Amino acid sequence: MKTRISGLMFECAYFLLQEELLVIIIKELFILLIAVAFLIPIIYSHLYFITNSSMIKRNWFLLMSVSILFLVSSCKEDAPEPLKAETQAVLLAGSKGSSKSWKLSVATYQESSNPSVDFDLTPCILDNIYLFTNNDDQSYRATEGATRCDAADPDLLEAGNWTFTLDGKILVVLPDEVNYSDGALFSFLTYPSEILDLTETNMKLKMNIVELGSSYSYTLTFVKI
Repeated sequence: MKTRISGLMFECAYFLLQEELLVIIIKELFILLIAVAFLIPIIYSHLYFITNSSMIKRNWFLLMSVSILFLVSSCKEDAPEPLKAETQAVLLAGSKGSSKSWKLSVATYQESSNPSVDFDLTPCILDNIYLFTNNDDQSYRATEGATRCDAADPDLLEAGNWTFTLDGKILVVLPDEVNYSDGALFSFLTYPSEILDLTETNMKLKMNIVELGSSYSYTLTFVKI
């Protein structure tokens, strides 16, 4: 009998505890609902003010405009200037993947401070074609023109590669395939060339040489074909 009473008392206590927890939960939910109901008008009024205030709209538009201008100017400032060697390469050989052909028009020689002397260039030299290609290898080829100084001369006079110094002031042509003839120009003058002039249609190179205490120079002028 005592055991049954104890069980009933335990069940009653457990039921009362559940009721108390349920009451607490209901109270907490009620407080939360009151808080939400109180905050909704405040939040709505703030949002309405933000979205409808002409001043804020103007400020927001101004801020966005300034931000866009800042980004554009930053992009322009971050874009690196091309190296002088790259711009010179385009003048010499054309845009990337292209080629340009040149002919020698004038060649002079000067020793020390003496007056320069023009070379007497024959037609078989003047019509030779000097081809520079703006590819990954920076290829160079010199070929015979319409006339030959020797009937036995091959079509290919010399071939190799070219490069500029980073400042674009010096051109180096390095032939590695040579058929020795009067037209093998850069195989004979194997010196770095100072750029005196380089445009879309004209090129003037100067090779300064010092040997055995004497200084002399060659100046070569080319025209684009």
